[in-house]
Amino acid sequence: MTTARIDFEGGKIQIHRKPECKGYEIKPEDCVVNLSSKDTSELSRFGNGEIGPDNKIIWLNLDFANPYFEHAIVEYVREFLSPDQKIFSRTRSIGWHC
Repeated sequence: MTTARIDFEGGKIQIHRKPECKGYEIKPEDCVVNLSSKDTSELSRFGNGEIGPDNKIIWLNLDFANPYFEHAIVEYVREFLSPDQKIFSRTRSIGWHC
């Protein structure tokens, strides 16, 4: 399982792969999107504009049992949120915490 923090104000996306990681906190005001191999329906929230820059912090909880595929989903979401790369650069915006 992967958890990714998307920070609009800082222009960064940080990926947390280890379940025991204590390096983050999901706050009640943060937007949380849950995606898994059994349910990807929340992905449409990005495509229809329900989630975007008004959400300062977005958390992706990804459970696809494949870290490469989960990283690809994070990249896909980044393209929805910043297709022109003004907020999230394609080469520098995604980092790994653990």
